Amino acid sequence: MPTTVHIPLALSAVNMADANCFWTAKDGTNFDYGCLAFKDAALGKALFWGIVPKNLAATPAWNLILHHKAASGTGGNVVLTVKAKDVPTATALDAALTALHSSTAFAVETSANLTITTLSGTNYDSAEAIAAGNLLLVEVSREAADVNDTVNAEWNLLALVVRVDV
Repeated sequence: MPTTVHIPLALSAVNMADANCFWTAKDGTNFDYGCLAFKDAALGKALFWGIVPKNLAATPAWNLILHHKAASGTGGNVVLTVKAKDVPTATALDAALTALHSSTAFAVETSANLTITTLSGTNYDSAEAIAAGNLLLVEVSREAADVNDTVNAEWNLLALVVRVDV
């Protein structure tokens, strides 16, 4: 029987073509923390990476989980495009990623609260197959100019986690 694990993905880079996504520190009341800030009303992109576990289950049933919040306000929906690529050895690194979500709205709680969102209702096995030991790249883009993005504030991504069966 497979075991499900959650593995945090590391930030690789933010889009160098604009300043709409950037790492920042937040001055909290009880503790300070870092996050990726995606500006409102603009496109912001960030690329994450991780290594697919060596003990991958025959059916990995992999998924992505966001830990996020609105920087201010009452929350709403954030519109995201999420892409991924499993990169084995002897394969071009800078190749096109596979779209997992295109301009999809995800709910965000009021700014005082953390939101934890599992992105797929099932898994991404058929959309982008992953293999043990490979590099996994994931790009998250906030489509803040989209009419369905109703957060109307900076959106903060605290962690991106891959959920996978091993």
